[in-house]
Amino acid sequence: MMATKATRLAKFTALILALAILLAGLSGCADAGYKKNASLSASEPVTLLIAGRNKDFRAIEYVAQEFSKLYPNVKVEYEWLQAFDESLPKRLQSQDDRVDMFITPNLLSDSPYIGDVLDLAEYKDKLDFSDTFPGLTDNFKLVGQDGVVHQYLAPMGGEMRGLYVNKTLLGSLGIKTPETKDELLSACEKLKNAGYIALQDNPGSFAQRLMFPYIVHTIASADKESGVREAFESASPAAAEILKSAMEFIYNLNKEYYYNYKVCETEYNHFKDLTDEGMARSFFNIAEAESGYVKLDDVGNVPFMTSASTISYAMEKVKEDYHSAIEYEFILAPVADYGGVAYMNPTNGIAVNKNSFNIDWTLEFLNFFYSAKANTQFAENYNCAPNTKNALEILSKRFRIPVSQINQPSDIEFSYNLFNTVNPSLVAVSKANNPKYMKDDGAGGIVMYDLEYYMDSLRAAFEEQRALSESVEK
Repeated sequence: MMATKATRLAKFTALILALAILLAGLSGCADAGYKKNASLSASEPVTLLIAGRNKDFRAIEYVAQEFSKLYPNVKVEYEWLQAFDESLPKRLQSQDDRVDMFITPNLLSDSPYIGDVLDLAEYKDKLDFSDTFPGLTDNFKLVGQDGVVHQYLAPMGGEMRGLYVNKTLLGSLGIKTPETKDELLSACEKLKNAGYIALQDNPGSFAQRLMFPYIVHTIASADKESGVREAFESASPAAAEILKSAMEFIYNLNKEYYYNYKVCETEYNHFKDLTDEGMARSFFNIAEAESGYVKLDDVGNVPFMTSASTISYAMEKVKEDYHSAIEYEFILAPVADYGGVAYMNPTNGIAVNKNSFNIDWTLEFLNFFYSAKANTQFAENYNCAPNTKNALEILSKRFRIPVSQINQPSDIEFSYNLFNTVNPSLVAVSKANNPKYMKDDGAGGIVMYDLEYYMDSLRAAFEEQRALSESVEK
């Protein structure tokens, strides 16, 4: 019996060791995803300058540091370029402080910078985007009038839209973080009764941050036989009706005063500064005073703030700078019975200045940045989905949702821009309870316009797209 136990113990130990070796091997494979380029000079000192609009960009700075560990002769610096649109064209051609790369949204053919940007499609032999997620990278490809495919940059990751939740405030009222639509509405009612405006943000972005992922999912998850996709492809009248539930949800948030931007603006002085740090200051109840910004309390008065996941760097910075005790988390907006959905909206990308004195090194930095390990770490620091092949699985695990509740740009590719079509109506209905946009009730008071008033604007937007498409076909 003793020998049998010893034998079993030995086998078990061997199994554990084998498993450890296997896991180490798998980890090694992940680390080996990027291979150092031995053809580049390791002796000549090089400085690569990346320009961006963000005052702080710790996530990109971390990747830069890791790159310099592999190539000690290369220093990669990030610079906050003030007056970006005015300064960048000059810096792309400057002899003294020329920018090598810059961070920007996707560049279209009419971009003022396009003449100074390297077309990455012409450098396929030197670039390796094989670790990236096609649904993000391919979204930034452009087809010229001559049919030639151009790519001036690739998304650094996928931005999530959702809610920043003030856990401290909710906890003080015995409210848990909502996971479904009913729980969200219940929380809003309790907050309203306690004297709070539950959902807060500027009306120019509130509804799209709250509802656009749901709108995308409504289209992407529809059965082929339902005719939903065909309705949107043709911009038919049915498309507006399919989105009526989303419009009605925003309308009712206004009707119940769960969302009331005018009060937030006039009484709280919130969301006038729409920079990332301005949003964070509103959330943490940091007010402007004669001596500068000051913290008013450690509870705040913003229960839920709609925003993009990627302002997390500003949230952490403001929390640290003002020593706020407010605890918070980012969640997907639970506006459906089953909870929230994720939409991987492409983040900014990294464009290369074709006038750079260090083209080979800039391309090598891109190879490193878009390798699985480096990009995954970047995404964790930037609070976005990584631009990696396993992006869907990572988001599924992080938000505890099935992959079927994660959507990407290709799910809404039509002959027109869906977001630009529906967003004006989303903005309009977000202002429904603002006295400026209400109507005379005939008795000396004012009331909200009914839902059909806002639906008519949405129907007109699709009608305009349909007319444009028909005119092009003719």
